[in-house]
Amino acid sequence: MNGILAAFSNSNNVVPSLEESLQAMPFKYREHDGITIAALMAGRIQQRHFVKPVSPGQDFSSFEQSLTGCLSLACIREKRQESNVHLAATFEMAVAYHGFIDNIPDIREQLFQLGYEVDSLSPCELIMRFIHRYLDIEMSVREACLTAIRRLNGEFALIALFAEQKSLVIAQKGMPMTLGMKENEVYIASNTAACLVQPLMLLEENSLLILRSFQK
Repeated sequence: MNGILAAFSNSNNVVPSLEESLQAMPFKYREHDGITIAALMAGRIQQRHFVKPVSPGQDFSSFEQSLTGCLSLACIREKRQESNVHLAATFEMAVAYHGFIDNIPDIREQLFQLGYEVDSLSPCELIMRFIHRYLDIEMSVREACLTAIRRLNGEFALIALFAEQKSLVIAQKGMPMTLGMKENEVYIASNTAACLVQPLMLLEENSLLILRSFQK
């Protein structure tokens, strides 16, 4: 089983919520290759990767005081099939997507023609660089994400986390994204079982949602 999920709060540390969401997933920590978490902490994005097996008692305490987070799940696949879940992060930005983006070679060529170093970038790192390419020309987070995502072909769900703007962006094309809310927390997942609250709602097709923290 694969999936991406995120939790957002203006008042709480969300990493325990991510852990609780993991425990709600049907595979119960078993059928996956590993877990990657990217969380905003002390103004910077921190990333951790936990390889299998991961027990329900896994220590996530290093993510205390985080505001938002992306979590990528990858299952163990037969015949070494390539996973369709990806996550990449820097101190400034993190991107996770679930699905397939068909025009990765075209995006790589576009960035190369603009002078970006792209030869060694993974597909997810390339998408992150593609979004940042529009931030480089002083677009807002919303404008940059809208412009980049409109140029991506395929079926995918995507979550992007921005440290400086304290923002979480959720988008999808042809793949459902589920949202659930309670009090000061929002849960987003490409797998309905990971959303901990009711009622649930689906992100509208080809839409984009931005959540922003107002904590100092």
